[in-house]
Amino acid sequence: MLQSEQYIDLCSSLFMKWMMEYEEAGETVDLGQWLQMYAFDVVGELFFGRRFGFMENREDYNSYIARLDIIVPFVAEALQANVSVAAAARACVEERQAAMNDPAATQHLRRDILQQMFEIHDQKGTKVDFTPKAMMQECYMALFAGSDTTAIAMRAMFYYLMTNPAVYAELMAELDESLATGIIPTSGPISYAQAIKLPYVCATIKEAMRLHPSVGLTMPRHVPAGGLRIGDQVIPAGYRVGVNAAVVQYDQSVFGPDSYSFRPRRWLEGDTTHMDRCMIQFGAGTRTCIGKNVGFPFSTDSSKMHQC
Repeated sequence: MLQSEQYIDLCSSLFMKWMMEYEEAGETVDLGQWLQMYAFDVVGELFFGRRFGFMENREDYNSYIARLDIIVPFVAEALQANVSVAAAARACVEERQAAMNDPAATQHLRRDILQQMFEIHDQKGTKVDFTPKAMMQECYMALFAGSDTTAIAMRAMFYYLMTNPAVYAELMAELDESLATGIIPTSGPISYAQAIKLPYVCATIKEAMRLHPSVGLTMPRHVPAGGLRIGDQVIPAGYRVGVNAAVVQYDQSVFGPDSYSFRPRRWLEGDTTHMDRCMIQFGAGTRTCIGKNVGFPFSTDSSKMHQC
């Protein structure tokens, strides 16, 4: 994912350009909406080699966000929204296939995630049962799940920072010190390699995702042959079981008696191995979300953050 970091940076720079313009004009902005538009454009860069145009045009491109917002609450409307997003995913795959068949266009293709999926299909698609339909499904999930869950995580972090002034002050103090010592640049986006050297920033991101995981579902698994024993409970084979990150990540026996509080410093105190094992906002095991490696590289422009 780090090979695509430069494209995330382009989105970050465009996002901050608009934020600065809104600030200079004294305008109020819906930060939550903008974070989702940013997330959609990043998904476009990573998966399809181009932004959709949410941020350039400052609008909900093809009403994708509006459609996603009705998928869960309203069944009838959700079916139509689902068809629309699926059609967009299919169009992305078909457009790339056409470009790959055009010698003039092939030389300009970026090796984005969609291109890598085509390589898998061409090299061993039959062996691993990776069909064009499977590619469309992956693109659909990127549009539907990738953008939405990323936006939720960013919104959570900003929300908890804005409602916890002491934490915000400590985070800004770390950034100030890091600027003074040259750990992060005075202008331009912060790279992933630089960001992971900011322990309090990393702890803040992790704590926000702990208190508000992007997916509030049970992530079900089927009990294997022979059954399963969890404590004193025996569960027969074939049963579907699951755990919800929004429950597990509040467990006081794991995260302490203040588990309901936003306290990033818990991640900087002693051995956090057990807490890390219980952070399942991206799932766990062989079904861990591939987006886990996308979220953190959404780095922030340090100089402009100081002006927010």
